[in-house]
Amino acid sequence: MADTAATAGAGSSGTRSGSKQSTNPADNYHLARRRTLQVVVSSLLTEAGFESAEKASVETLTEMLQSYISEIGRSAKSYCEHTARTQPTLSDIVVTLVEMGFNVDTLPAYAKRSQRMVITAPPVTNQPVTPKALTAGQNRPHPPHIPSHFPEFPDPHTYIKTPDDSGAEKENTSVLQQNPSLPGSRNGEENIIDNPYLRPVKKPKIRRKKSLS
Repeated sequence: MADTAATAGAGSSGTRSGSKQSTNPADNYHLARRRTLQVVVSSLLTEAGFESAEKASVETLTEMLQSYISEIGRSAKSYCEHTARTQPTLSDIVVTLVEMGFNVDTLPAYAKRSQRMVITAPPVTNQPVTPKALTAGQNRPHPPHIPSHFPEFPDPHTYIKTPDDSGAEKENTSVLQQNPSLPGSRNGEENIIDNPYLRPVKKPKIRRKKSLS
């Protein structure tokens, strides 16, 4: 029974990939991942009691499973970025499953079910290489109170404090204070204002009329 459903999944993957294998590492990686999902779907069908499945049905279920996993990854990444982090953690996955309406309390019992089928690991394929960003220095290891699956600390140069040399600024300030005629000196501000619109407004003098007795 298991062989029949697995054969349906393997046959659909072979038909989808075609007779000619791609030499592009990215294509090979996605093809191996797709075949693994088809084996998972075939195993679930066998576990549910199906003896055979049509190719179109296996393809549809595989596409649904792939979309579901992709949505979990996308939402977890979104929650991660909202908290100023670059890599998702287990808490992000749990929040994502809860928001999608999944009861996470049933996961341990489902993982330990006796009817589960053990799927062999897929062949090792090289994931497409992503160019790494320029790093400077050596990252600090996690303290004992931080779990190891948490993202690494940023590069040390991103939070190094550079002291400001304010000696030149103090020297310029003292020169301006000594020379009131220089532009920018507060003592000579009244002398260098030539724009009538910038001059301080003088209050008009109120003249009182003398009363005739």
